[in-house]
Amino acid sequence: MARFHGGGNEWLDYYDFSGTSNSIPPPRIIDKLLYEMIKRRWHTLRPEHNYASYRERIAELLSPYSVEPNEIVPIGGTSDALRLSFLLFKPKIIVVLEPCSGEHRELSRLFGARYAPVTYNFEESICNLDLSKIESVAISYGDRKGLIVVSNPANPAGCMYESKFFEMLLDATPKNWFLFVNEAFGDYLDYNYSALSLNSERVIVARSFNKTLNLQGLRAGYIVAREKELVRKYNALREPWPITILAAKLIEMLIEEEGFSGYKDFIERSKRSSDTEKRYIYKMLTRASYKLYPSVAPYLLIEHPWIKHPQIDQKLEKYRVRIRDASTYYGLNKNFSRVAVKTRSKNKVLTQALRYVAVESGVIVY
Repeated sequence: MARFHGGGNEWLDYYDFSGTSNSIPPPRIIDKLLYEMIKRRWHTLRPEHNYASYRERIAELLSPYSVEPNEIVPIGGTSDALRLSFLLFKPKIIVVLEPCSGEHRELSRLFGARYAPVTYNFEESICNLDLSKIESVAISYGDRKGLIVVSNPANPAGCMYESKFFEMLLDATPKNWFLFVNEAFGDYLDYNYSALSLNSERVIVARSFNKTLNLQGLRAGYIVAREKELVRKYNALREPWPITILAAKLIEMLIEEEGFSGYKDFIERSKRSSDTEKRYIYKMLTRASYKLYPSVAPYLLIEHPWIKHPQIDQKLEKYRVRIRDASTYYGLNKNFSRVAVKTRSKNKVLTQALRYVAVESGVIVY
């Protein structure tokens, strides 16, 4: 069973744009908080099993969506949430809005569920999908359990869904079908574009601090489920201590120190930086005949019809640059790549290397 994930470690003598994360460094206070925790030897302690304080701080962040602490399940990341959802719902059919990040294809085979991909259009910043495709699948499966899997913002495409689309999606499918929304970059979404705004018992939303705060070495995330019985079952299925005490307490202390407004200020700075850098990357690469798709997230889907993977990887190797082969996503071929959006100095390395590849391939570069 193959597993594909982007990302590596940049201290290994190359520039890694294959993973996804925030385009700016973590909040400066995090170094101070980590130092204080280690100084107090908190890393020798076991986390509390119910993560009460952790859930209360997250509920503060999610107050615009009226999320209560007892609707939150602690997890290490959104991939954990997807696996738990397969265990919980035991669906007979998995409808995935593709291309979509995650291990849904592997999990479908493992659990013996039918995998039913439905492709969306990602030419614009709003993902576009013909709901009749999903309705026909739902009719063919009758009253058997179903799980709809969505990434919002879409990964790798970068477009986003409106909450009214999710409402129509729920109306178009049986009542025993649930909607799983991976919002790993959900903090980048405005209120009307997050599935959290639905407040529906059929919707499960998974979010993570790992990428939003650029803390992928300290894994901390959560599930939001509005139905009490679902929360109880998720808690019964999850690991006893899915988040280390350092990760959990770091998030708690960060929210306590910075507050709701401080956290949101960091997110807004992140979005502004990402938008500025995406415009720069777009300008530099479209002048070299690359096609870039609109993205609200800190990553970009790039099409290069004149060169495929692994040839483009081999050419980028001499510039010590790595990007993500997007053909591992359903519906995309070897002419697609996903690149992370980083700081200007690193984005200059990326764009210069890709422009050199274009020149070497006989493409006219402006």
